[in-house]
Amino acid sequence: EVICPSDIQRVRVRDNLVPGLAFHVTRGGHRAFYFRKKAGGQTTEIRIGTEAECSVDQARQRAVELNGQIISGRNPQAERRATRAGSTLADLWAVYRRTVTKGKRTMAEDAGLWRRYLEPWGSKRQQDINVETVQRLYEKIAGGEMAREAKDSLGHMRPIKGGVIAANRTMQLLRAMWNACGKGLNPATGIRKEQEHACDRYLTAEEFPLFWAALHGQGELMQDLLKFAMFTAQRRSTLITAKWDEINLPFKTWTIPAAKMKAGKSHVVPLIPQAMELLKQRRKTDPTGEWIFSSAQADTGHVDNPQKALATIAKTAGILPITLHDLRRTTATWMNSTGASESTIAALLAHSYRNVTGVYAKATADTVRMALERAVAAMMTATGPSEAKAKAG
Repeated sequence: EVICPSDIQRVRVRDNLVPGLAFHVTRGGHRAFYFRKKAGGQTTEIRIGTEAECSVDQARQRAVELNGQIISGRNPQAERRATRAGSTLADLWAVYRRTVTKGKRTMAEDAGLWRRYLEPWGSKRQQDINVETVQRLYEKIAGGEMAREAKDSLGHMRPIKGGVIAANRTMQLLRAMWNACGKGLNPATGIRKEQEHACDRYLTAEEFPLFWAALHGQGELMQDLLKFAMFTAQRRSTLITAKWDEINLPFKTWTIPAAKMKAGKSHVVPLIPQAMELLKQRRKTDPTGEWIFSSAQADTGHVDNPQKALATIAKTAGILPITLHDLRRTTATWMNSTGASESTIAALLAHSYRNVTGVYAKATADTVRMALERAVAAMMTATGPSEAKAKAG
C-alpha cells in the first residue's frame, strides 16, 4: 500500500501501462487517480477519482478517453471550468455522470442521492451556491426536514426522511460533482458535519423468538422473503429482485449477477437446507415465474416494500424497529457468535476483507456454507426446542 512520508506533500505513482496516469497519495491521506498531459501548450492535470470511486482498470479506461479528447484538440479541464462558470447544478450533474467513471451500482446510488436531496437545486446557478447555502441544506437533510417525496430506484414515490448519514453522503456527492468540473472553491468542503454512528441493530437471542413468532402472522410471500433474507444474509435490492435463473438447485447456490452487486462482481451465495426447502416450496406454487418473490400487486412484478411488514412485525413482537439490512446484520452477528471467522463472514456478505492476513485467508464455499448453517441452526434453536425443526423451513 502506498503511503506518503510525513516530510513531503505528495507521492505520485505512475502507471506502467497508460502514459500520463498516476495515483496520488497526499500527506493528509487523500488518495486518487489523476491524468496529466499537455493540452494547448500547457500541462493539464485532471482528477479521475479516488480508489473508492473507481478501480485501476476504470481509471485506465478514463485516462485513455481523456488522452483521445486532448489529441483531437479538446481541453477537458478547460471545458469543465467553462461549464462550471455559468451553468446550473443540473448541468453539473450531467457533466459528472458523463465524465466520472464508477461502477453501475455506485452510480445508481449517486443517482438516488441526486433525486432525493439535490434535484430541487437543479435550476440553481453554481455561482449562487456557497458554503452558507450548502450548510443550510446539510442541516435540513441531517435533521430529516425534507417534507417531500421522490422516486425510488423502482420509480415509486417515497417520502424522503434524510438523516446524518444521508446528509454526509450527499455532501460527498456534491463535492465530487464540483471537482468533476475543475478546480476552485468547493462549497461542500467547508461545511460542519455531524459524526456518523455505526448502526449495530440486530436480533438478539431474546428478541429472535418474539420476531419469529410475529413473522408467522404475515402472509406467505413476506414470510418467505424475510426468512430467505436471514438464510442468505444478502442485500435488500438483490433479495427483492432475485430471479429463478440465478438459482442452481443441484449445486445449491444462488449466483447474483455483477450488475446487482455493489462491487460490480458476481457473487455466489451457498444455499443451506432451510433456504433450499423454502425455494422448492415457492417453485411448486409458481412453476414458470421469473421472480422468486413475485407479486401481482406490484408494478415491477416482484415484492418491493418489505419495510411495512417489518414495522408490523416489530410492533407485534414488542421489539425495536428493524429493517431488512438489520436482518442481514443479524445473520452475520450470529455467525460471529457461533465461531465464524471475519474472512468467512466477509465472504458471505461480499465485503472486502482488508486484514493483513486476509489476503491469504480466502474463505472457501464449504467453509461459508458450514458457518451459515451453524448460525441459522442457533437461530432456530432460539425459537424453542420443540418448534426449531418445524420452523426451519
